[in-house]
Amino acid sequence: MSVVVTSGFLLTPDSVPADRPRLCVNRVTGTVTASTEASGYPASRANNVFTYAGWQPTAVPATWEIDLGSAEEVDYCGLVGDYGSNGSAIQPQYWDGSAWQDAAPEQIPASNEPLAFLFNAISASKWRVRVTGAICTISVIKFGKASAVDRGMQTGFMPGTWNRNNEYTTQWSEGGQILGRVKKRRGTKQKINIPDIPESWADDNWDALRESLEDESVFFIWDPSNHPKHIVYGMTDKDPRLSYSRYGGYLSLDMEIAGL
Repeated sequence: MSVVVTSGFLLTPDSVPADRPRLCVNRVTGTVTASTEASGYPASRANNVFTYAGWQPTAVPATWEIDLGSAEEVDYCGLVGDYGSNGSAIQPQYWDGSAWQDAAPEQIPASNEPLAFLFNAISASKWRVRVTGAICTISVIKFGKASAVDRGMQTGFMPGTWNRNNEYTTQWSEGGQILGRVKKRRGTKQKINIPDIPESWADDNWDALRESLEDESVFFIWDPSNHPKHIVYGMTDKDPRLSYSRYGGYLSLDMEIAGL
């Protein structure tokens, strides 16, 4: 499972249903520490958008913690790492002022695919990821507030997890025989088109979201409750666009994510 939707997630009357897309872009900031750090794998390496390096503890149980300085609302935790191949157990937690509490149930991922936990918003000044079972390397850890879009994907949507973005070069002889083939893996190219979004959503969300997407990564989850295995992590390939749709007062969101 790539997305963990906590029981009771978003049951309030004015909330966006759990079967609608989430763009997990916002990242809280603060002072990062860890229980232990292997040489060359400091805690700070998990506090960025890049996947080529990360934090690795020297023993488990282990914790990676971020102190925000003051309480902020958080409703997701996104991770990228090799937890699946190592058999590690992962759990996000928050500090309630006197003890650490579970933000979501502990999970033992079956693969190294991007992992996200979604839960009802919690206000806390300290957050952490707890690792048990086995040592792993986590290259990205994000806590923040997801941008939810109360519109589903349109017909023709292609989940990035099912559609790769590899490049192939095939060598042919003069006689038309196949001599060889080279594959250059380029991960996933996730095209997103969400139609009929109310102008009010753009007024409330678009400026901050667009600015964040220029430098920040995104966990894109198109249907958390019904398709928990479909999650793409990456960065936008070009500026996202909003355009007016066929209905007055409604917009279409178009963007592309290049990633895992």
